[in-house]
Amino acid sequence: MNVTLLQLTRAVPALQTISRLKLRPNPSFWLARVIQAVQGQLRTLEYRRIELVKEYGVEQTDQGWKVDPEDIEKSAQFDKELQELLDTEVELDVPQRPVSYLGEMVEIEPAVLGELLFLFTE
Repeated sequence: MNVTLLQLTRAVPALQTISRLKLRPNPSFWLARVIQAVQGQLRTLEYRRIELVKEYGVEQTDQGWKVDPEDIEKSAQFDKELQELLDTEVELDVPQRPVSYLGEMVEIEPAVLGELLFLFTE
């Protein structure tokens, strides 16, 4: 399935919440695969974000790199490229499942489920 990096970033808290639910073995395995796939994509995103910070930022003594908001041109370019990166669609190599796949006894808050809609077929 295709999903944007922004969607994956927003899904992390919901995935953390849902990963604490007691599920049957098959849904647990599927969810573990989802989490693993998301983590892989987010590692790549973080690597690229750090590259952008180094490209448009300045090195701070004992604080790493930082994009200076006072440098309007570089800050704007950084924001633009970061947004383009977050809007990038990536392939998440896990099958979508119906919500019912998680089981009838599972209770999920709508706000949590809303961030994970891309995972489900219904």
